[in-house]
Amino acid sequence: MTGAERRYRWLTVVYIFAAGVGIAVAWFPSFLCRAGSAVLLIGLTHMMWQSRSALRKGFEAQKRLRQSVLFYAPFLVGTNLIWMGMALPVDAVSKALLDCAFLAATVVLLGGLYVYNSRVLMRCQS
Repeated sequence: MTGAERRYRWLTVVYIFAAGVGIAVAWFPSFLCRAGSAVLLIGLTHMMWQSRSALRKGFEAQKRLRQSVLFYAPFLVGTNLIWMGMALPVDAVSKALLDCAFLAATVVLLGGLYVYNSRVLMRCQS
């Protein structure tokens, strides 16, 4: 089994976990949670299809896929919609600040993953 196949299997586990979370959240009463769940599930399905296609096409296709910012967008949008739709026992200002902090944290996390993937791909290329 090649390194790309191992990464694909690991990513499949992550995708399945995220799909489980998306399905569980679909029953929350908030519209934003449901919308976030739909974005996450549709995005995950598309991401799994893209990853599988790139694995079949070879390294260059995988490289283009991982360097695409849109590859990470469903996680960012879906998780933030879910978070913003959750009812927390705090006042409106605190909830707004928590929403902003969560958005900043997800942008930093996914930005870090993007930079990490770019560096790994540059090392593999040389």
